[in-house]
Order: sequence, then C-alpha cells, then structure tokens
Amino acid sequence: MIRMKVEGAFCGPRVFCDECGRQIENAANGVYLWKTRGLSKDPAEVFFACHYGSTKRRCHDVLEAKHDAHSWEHLDRFPLYLGNALFTGPERTMAALRRRWKKAQEMVLLMADA
Repeated sequence: MIRMKVEGAFCGPRVFCDECGRQIENAANGVYLWKTRGLSKDPAEVFFACHYGSTKRRCHDVLEAKHDAHSWEHLDRFPLYLGNALFTGPERTMAALRRRWKKAQEMVLLMADA
C-alpha cells in the first residue's frame, strides 16, 4: 500500500508491503502484483510486496497465493507506468517529472536556508 509518511520536516508517499506491513525502502527489494485470471474490463487491485528473493520469507509468494495474483512487475517500473497513465505518454511523463524534481530541489534549498 502507499501511505504518506512524515520524516522530519518532509512528508511524502512511501510504499509498504501489503503482507508484512514493512516499508519497502529500496525498489530493488519489491514488486507489485495484480490478478489477471478471470479479470474483466474492471481495474484490478494492486498489491505491493517486499522481500522478493528472500529465503526466509517471501511476501511476494504469500500474496501471489492469497490473492491469485500471478501477474507481477519489479517495483522500480511502477512510477514509469503510473506516469504514462497519468500524463498520456513517456514524453509528457518525463517532462512532468523534470518539472516536479526541479521544484522539489528548490523547496529543499529554501528549507535549508530557513
């Protein structure tokens, strides 16, 4: 799931594992899953999982079995696909991301000066 989290003076979205509840701090350690079998034209719920590849407990495998969600993708691709859906194409996505990144950098500098 995605939740807003306050860290010091900043507040921003963070991704948490839908199985164990821990924050996924590195996209390399996470995946997102969705159910495609029997899926109609209605949107499918998305589940986030951590511990991909862990030998102790694979939340990915647990969620896959629990929700019959056998379609998955690496978490680092989620923002790109979401951006494409929101900004109708990769060019607009990248332009919007560059604008937002520049604005965020400016805010960090302003807060550092305060």
